Amino acid sequence: MKVFISWSGERSKHIAKALQSFLQDVIQRLEPFVSENDIGAGQVWATKLKEELAESKFTILCLTPENLKSEWILFEAGAAWKAMDESSVCPYLFNLEKGDVSLPLSQFHMKEAGRQETFELVSAINDALGEKSMSEERLKKSFDRFYQDLKRALDSVPETTEAEAPTRTDAEKLDEILETVRTLARSSVYTEEFLRRQKLLDDSSTLKGDIRHGGIVINGNRYPYTIAPPVEIRSPQQMSLGKEMAETLLGQKLESDNEEDS
Repeated sequence: MKVFISWSGERSKHIAKALQSFLQDVIQRLEPFVSENDIGAGQVWATKLKEELAESKFTILCLTPENLKSEWILFEAGAAWKAMDESSVCPYLFNLEKGDVSLPLSQFHMKEAGRQETFELVSAINDALGEKSMSEERLKKSFDRFYQDLKRALDSVPETTEAEAPTRTDAEKLDEILETVRTLARSSVYTEEFLRRQKLLDDSSTLKGDIRHGGIVINGNRYPYTIAPPVEIRSPQQMSLGKEMAETLLGQKLESDNEEDS
């Protein structure tokens, strides 16, 4: 199974190489990919990265204080999110805490570069192997055997000469939490209302109306809201039913329209 390891900056690259070696030792079925190591001379760089992302089942983003706003990290995170499940993208935090990371990277399941959370990362990668995964006991033994090698490599990461990304204030962190909660609340309310209104449509075998993405059309007038494929209004009786359903969907009365159905 291929694992894509993303980096930006010298210290991040150092961490990526250390993780590549460590993961190969712990789970020999893995094929960790690090761009500088694995793109040969003469290969089209962007094409090769795209291919590797498409073939990978897990992506690790090596984050350091100085690359939190890296456009390249954000680009590869977005490409990985598009190519695989969100739970298969993991920011790996070096000299960072989870609260230091802002959206969009904070939406992923982050792990800090300590023993416990590194094991959790390895376990998640092992789970992605499915039937070919190692037993928990074997995985733990293999992890314990090679972890000190990784720790020594991480301890030897040089000090940076690059400017660190600005540290987020407590107020900024709280603002993000509030916005996330609001987003989740809106999502929950919308989902419940969507399902309720969809059931109304499913339960009404007599409804005939032009209901499509963008709104409900009655007598040529479009009313906002959509949750079903297009169907046609044919008779005055069906029009009345369509209008009644539209009012139910919208939660408000619609103005009467006396034009004949064409």
